[in-house]
Amino acid sequence: MSVDRARCRAGLLLAVAAWLLDCGAEDGRVAPGWPDANLLVNPGFESGGAGWSTREQSPHWGRFLIVDRPVHAGERAVHLRLHHTPTLPARRVKVYGVLQELEPENIPEVVGGYYRVDRWEKSAPATDLYLQVVAIVWGEADARAVIPTGGRAPVSNHQLRYYLAGLEEAPFRLQNARAAFLTKGEPRLGVWQRFEIPLRDDFERLWGRVPRDFERLTILFEARWDNMPASSSVFADVYYDDLYVGPAAASAQGG
Repeated sequence: MSVDRARCRAGLLLAVAAWLLDCGAEDGRVAPGWPDANLLVNPGFESGGAGWSTREQSPHWGRFLIVDRPVHAGERAVHLRLHHTPTLPARRVKVYGVLQELEPENIPEVVGGYYRVDRWEKSAPATDLYLQVVAIVWGEADARAVIPTGGRAPVSNHQLRYYLAGLEEAPFRLQNARAAFLTKGEPRLGVWQRFEIPLRDDFERLWGRVPRDFERLTILFEARWDNMPASSSVFADVYYDDLYVGPAAASAQGG
């Protein structure tokens, strides 16, 4: 084999490897790429829905599905199916997602994972259709210090909301939440997208302090719409896989 052909072949192999790392693969050959100390139970949905739940008590929440394709790694992923036609009763707000309630001693350094969007349609421009990750801290003893209440009863939690795709600006604002954009605009279709959130640093950056002495931490991975006008439609198919909550990788820590 000539030197030029060898170089060309090596370059092609590197390009294919980079594409697989960026987009994932449906045959399960791509490793998730997170440290072993994952606080989540069943992070790749290989045991179905075990460990995961939804806000079942909320009329705004829908169910999730466990599927065997597409997947990022392994044999399963979670599917969030947002399908609403104009003939159905109006739903101004609807949330599909999965969550876990954690009780770590400290706020984890990183929340991450992979998502994929295979369909993304809305009939009304006013509808806010988007993906987000939410971290909610409950029962922090000093929450009053970061959330002024003006003499009213203190709120029971404070949050970080991360918009992964679908928005240009926040659809609404909450007194007890701070928001950040990972990307803006509509998602790319048909590819797995990796995201990584510096959760502990962002509490310091956006709230001015890292929560301590709290009761629990809720992590939610969602696809949802808000502000949908009556007689309009949404069709979106969203997948999450290989989710992670825990310490940063050693390389990110300088190790």
